[in-house]
Amino acid sequence: MTSLVALFNQALSRIGQSQAIASLTEASTAARLCRLWHESVRDELLSVFPWPFAGRTATLALVEEEPSTDWLYSYRYPSGCLKVRKLLHAGGRTLLEPIPFAIGGDDQGGLILTDEIDAVCEYTIRIEDPSRWSAPFCDAFRWRIARELVMPMAAKAEFAKVADAGYRSAMIDAQTQAANEEQPDKLPDAEYIRARA
Repeated sequence: MTSLVALFNQALSRIGQSQAIASLTEASTAARLCRLWHESVRDELLSVFPWPFAGRTATLALVEEEPSTDWLYSYRYPSGCLKVRKLLHAGGRTLLEPIPFAIGGDDQGGLILTDEIDAVCEYTIRIEDPSRWSAPFCDAFRWRIARELVMPMAAKAEFAKVADAGYRSAMIDAQTQAANEEQPDKLPDAEYIRARA
């Protein structure tokens, strides 16, 4: 089981820090910096790619019809949503053109504006428990944290380049592995091809 403390200690070791932290609540400089960067780095990494382990689908809750002159419906932003990926028709998946939408808000929170009735949303949720992250995502997280810790931990200058290169490589690997966890639908034949059949 992966823990945040383990991930942070691995990140620290990647920048030449031999002193491990025992807890995120301890008063050490390393623990303070890990607390400082942890949530923003996690949410950034979750948002930049449609990770399968963080993907969710939900029927959206209608807020208002004709909320503006541009859109027919507004829906409540899903709870825990970090990033809306796409909207689907109420009947499920489709091979048609993507459904247009925009993000807005009101006094109660985020809104999704669209012309789609009974819209369904595919989105990325915030996953705080690292034991639910994929192994390649954990590796990218370690490298990204290491990149943030290099300067404030006064690590050797060359570790900055190593951490940056490690992060870039880990992200490519993680995204490739995640993309290989699905089998996309076959695209429909063009209309002129169907007409020939």
